[in-house]
Amino acid sequence: MAPRIRPVSTRAGIAANATERAVRGQSQASKTDGIYRAIQRRESTYWRERAVLVAKELQNGNIRAEPGKTKLMQTRQDVEHGWRTVSQILEHAGQPALAAEVIDMSSACHRLERRRSG
Repeated sequence: MAPRIRPVSTRAGIAANATERAVRGQSQASKTDGIYRAIQRRESTYWRERAVLVAKELQNGNIRAEPGKTKLMQTRQDVEHGWRTVSQILEHAGQPALAAEVIDMSSACHRLERRRSG
């Protein structure tokens, strides 16, 4: 079906390329239909094996950091530093009210993230 739709879309001047997952805020790939249905039935062997592995790690005291957590924390720090820099630039440009709004927004995002993860 897609081969028939794509030429029609491009003839109409509509781009056929999908928006990247990261731009849409999706960091994980979609699950196949079979995996999705197994999860819904609570029969997923992947999640069962993962749960057993985590339980063994907890019993042995061998707890590993989440993959990507370090990079995520570094990115968060970089973003916060960027917002502080923007605020300082605005302050020096004679825009103290806007600089304060940037700091308030950045602080609100930080509080929201803490609430969500904690």
